[in-house]
Amino acid sequence: MNYKKILLKGSFFLSMADLSTKVIGFLLLPLFTFYLSPEDFGIISITFLIVSILNLFYNPGIISAIQRLYHANDNLIYRQELIGSAYVFFISTPLIVLLTALLFGDFIFLQIFKNFKFFPYGLIAIFLSFVTQPKRLWINLLTLTYEVKKIAIYTTISVFLGLLVSYILVVFFQMGAMGRVIGAFPGAILLFIISSKEVIKYSKLKWSF
Repeated sequence: MNYKKILLKGSFFLSMADLSTKVIGFLLLPLFTFYLSPEDFGIISITFLIVSILNLFYNPGIISAIQRLYHANDNLIYRQELIGSAYVFFISTPLIVLLTALLFGDFIFLQIFKNFKFFPYGLIAIFLSFVTQPKRLWINLLTLTYEVKKIAIYTTISVFLGLLVSYILVVFFQMGAMGRVIGAFPGAILLFIISSKEVIKYSKLKWSF
C-alpha cells in the first residue's frame, strides 16, 4: 500500500473541502450581518459555544484512544468491538445529558447565564451536540481505513446544506438567530444518519464495557 500517495490524496481532498466551505461562509457573512442584529450574533455564539463545550465533555480522550488501539490488534472482531463500544458511548452519554437537561435544564441555565434561557436555544444546543457525536467517530474510522475522500465529500455537502438552509431561513423567512441555529441541523442530521449507518455496518454493533 502506497501510504505516501494516500496521505497526499487525503490531505488534498480535506484541504479543498475545508477551503471551499470557508470561502462560502465568508461570502455569506455580509448577508448574515445585514439581516442579523448584534443580539442575534450573541445568541448564535453562545449556542455554538455550548455545543463546543459539550463536545469536549463527550470526548474524554476516546478519539485519541481509538487511534492508538485500532492498530494495536489487527483482529477484525477486536476492531469491531472497539468501534462499536465507542459508538455506544457517543450515543448514550449525550442522550443521558439531554434527558437530564429536560428535567433540570432551566435550573442549571439560571445558575450559569443571566440573559440566556434554557428554552429554546439551550435545548437546541444540547440536542445539536447529541446528533453531531457519531460523525466524530465516523471521521475517525474512515481515517483509520484510509477513506478520507468520503469524509471530504460528505462534510462539504453537509456544510453547504447548512449554509443554504440558514440563508433561506434568515433572509427569506426573517427568522433571525433561530434561522441560523436551525440551519445547523440539516447537515448535522445528514451526517448523523450516514455516520451511524456506516459505523453500525462496520462494527455489527459489537461492544463491551
